[in-house]
Amino acid sequence: MTLTAAADGTIAGTLAFIAQDGQTTEARPFTGQVLDGIATLNFKGGSTGTASVGTAGFELGECQQWMSFAQSRTDCDFHLASSIN
Repeated sequence: MTLTAAADGTIAGTLAFIAQDGQTTEARPFTGQVLDGIATLNFKGGSTGTASVGTAGFELGECQQWMSFAQSRTDCDFHLASSIN
């Protein structure tokens, strides 16, 4: 997940998935808003998701309903990091 956030609570980014085969991908650009610890993600193409936002990351609830490669609820948790090495 890439994420940018503004002081007014608006967010934008991309939720991406790369399968273990290293070839199969899915990328879902989004914009949204964070209010009282809940993010609303408005994905390109019209779907919407919500996430709990904490100091350590995002919990996207039942993301397997709209992320086709997510196999379980644990695939819906994203932890914050300053970069990927």
